[in-house]
Amino acid sequence: MLAEYQRDRFINGWNLSEPAETACVRRLTTGDGECTCEVSWIDREHETTGERDDSPHKPPHSDHVTLWLDDDSNLAVYSTHIYHSEIYD
Repeated sequence: MLAEYQRDRFINGWNLSEPAETACVRRLTTGDGECTCEVSWIDREHETTGERDDSPHKPPHSDHVTLWLDDDSNLAVYSTHIYHSEIYD
């Protein structure tokens, strides 16, 4: 987690407005204004194993994801925490 001053520097440095309500990475590839995913545990498993043809709701091994919007409510930055550098897919 970022300290408040670090979060403020991140937001100001990227000219961000606020985080999206749902951090859906699929929005970046489809251009959808909102997350339209209905993610059940079955869908999550299919995304993880690559059994879906459409873009995933979130990438594998993602944790504490945030989809940031700019001042015009456009998609701007997708951030995630990475804990282990030895994860291979």
